[in-house]
Amino acid sequence: MPTNNRSREDLLAEIESLQFRLEEAEEILQAIQSGEVDALVVSSISGGNQVFTLKGADYPYRVLVETMNEGAAFIDTNGMIMYCNQRLADMLCVPMENLIGTPLGAYVVAEDHDLMDDRLKNPAQEHAREEITLKTATGSHLPVVIFCAAIDLGGKLGLSVVVSDFSTIKEAERQIAIAAERERAIQSVRESEERYRLLADTMLQGVVHQDSFGTIIAMNPAAEHILGKNHEQFIGSNSVHEEHHCIREEGSLSPGMEHPSMIALRTGQQVRDVVMGVFNPQMNQYRWIKIDAVPVFRPGEDQPAEVYTVFEDITEQKLTKLKLENIQFTLSEAQRIAHVGSFEYIAETKTTVWTDEEFRIYG
Repeated sequence: MPTNNRSREDLLAEIESLQFRLEEAEEILQAIQSGEVDALVVSSISGGNQVFTLKGADYPYRVLVETMNEGAAFIDTNGMIMYCNQRLADMLCVPMENLIGTPLGAYVVAEDHDLMDDRLKNPAQEHAREEITLKTATGSHLPVVIFCAAIDLGGKLGLSVVVSDFSTIKEAERQIAIAAERERAIQSVRESEERYRLLADTMLQGVVHQDSFGTIIAMNPAAEHILGKNHEQFIGSNSVHEEHHCIREEGSLSPGMEHPSMIALRTGQQVRDVVMGVFNPQMNQYRWIKIDAVPVFRPGEDQPAEVYTVFEDITEQKLTKLKLENIQFTLSEAQRIAHVGSFEYIAETKTTVWTDEEFRIYG
């Protein structure tokens, strides 16, 4: 016989306890199977508790909500936050466990309270995206865009709220606007450069561009024609090298360092209306040109960074002037020999111009 005799009442009580525990276990299993249980808290051997979450069909959606870049919350018609994700807590600078159970309106600036109240009073109404400002736990203001949609919270209507950080959107818009403006500026510069290039290519005056050392960087077709050399023969050279066949107006040689472009680089001053002769190898003759040299400075610098030289071919004008001077000299000599003078009356100015021999005749 067993040493521990239990009464009938004890046995019935034990059976009743076992039946209760069985029913409780069956209810838990049914709740798990129906998806009503999200996690289990189990006592461990060490005396602590362990939490085991259950993965159901909605698990991917939970992960999506928790990892999305927008804040998300479920609020009841009183505005209480029943659930929120970590992103919303981070945006408001509030621990997530402290955020749940508090009114969302507490984090909305006063100017936008009416808008939030309208959303809470009409949860079933479709709402467009709205721009509002939230105030964080640190006191800073955060512009956001919210989207509200009605949800069923156990037979009662509530709101699903998605919050997008509008400051990020604004910054993206600002960067896009800056990029667009930069592209417009680049396009404008391109068009401007094209217009100036077309002007330089079609103008009759020669243009030579040199750096701070006098090295030729670029030149236009008119310069090539006047100087009798092509682009490849000039680029990389300088005035000191190229102008060794230049002559002054009176016929003496002009050293390269006295070229107007080199003077402009050396002095930082503009040099205007310098006449000099340059040898054109294609024509095998000297051509007379009138030169202007303009130095260019970078902002904040006192030494020229480059120089532009503009010149025109005045050979024909100079030859015409020389012929006229020869004719006048021949006439003067003929009158001197013949002892015949002459004068010219200019009606427009009412002046009389006498020749030298006329002066001599009349003393």
